[in-house]
Amino acid sequence: MFKNPVMILVCLGMMIAISWQLTLFVLVLLPIAGVAMGKIGKRLKRTSLEGQQQWGLIMSNIEETLGGLRIIKAFNAEDKVKKRFHEGTEKFFRISNRVARRQALAHPMSEFLGTTTIAFSPSVLFNNAFNFHWRGLDASLQSHYVSRQFLSNAQSREQMLDAYFVSDLNLGYSFGSVLGLRELRLGLSVYNIFNEKYENNGYAGAGYTVGENGEKTIYRYAGYAAQAPTNVLATVTVKF
Repeated sequence: MFKNPVMILVCLGMMIAISWQLTLFVLVLLPIAGVAMGKIGKRLKRTSLEGQQQWGLIMSNIEETLGGLRIIKAFNAEDKVKKRFHEGTEKFFRISNRVARRQALAHPMSEFLGTTTIAFSPSVLFNNAFNFHWRGLDASLQSHYVSRQFLSNAQSREQMLDAYFVSDLNLGYSFGSVLGLRELRLGLSVYNIFNEKYENNGYAGAGYTVGENGEKTIYRYAGYAAQAPTNVLATVTVKF
């Protein structure tokens, strides 16, 4: 059942040594999350298998219809074949929608069940992109939001990355065949267009000092990786 029980025992021992409270929390939450995700996964697998079977039935009906066109016309069965085809595709459409809905719900559910305030685990992530194309011109505005993150499992606000929202603008124009070239493309990217001041990485730790009277004083430290302000990148792409 377990490929490496020694490694499991060592990791479990280290988890308990680091934080027995967090280890207990994980051991209690893990079976609950596993049961919930297992049920969702089984339903998704069953529905996906049903969709595959229905798709196979549709393809076999199409192959049978194409191979027996003369017989269908001879018995004037076109309406019956059309009805069977529409019923099959409608059923496949409903099954596909069920699969898509459950797939869309599975990811947020897993994130919700697995969300813990551990290091570098933001509770909210948001991304969006607006794209525009017209002839040789293309433009896109991409934004992403990351909520606050703790730098350590101690959940200290002194060791935390603040939430940030960053947007990037990308512009490009393709001239096609020009100056004997197969294609000439000019591009301009403006990163962090709103000049957001943020950090997306860092490190943290803790230590203690011993006073003359033998009393220990705990201290914490943290370092942050500040990201670049608004910056511009121009590109020229040539295809021969």
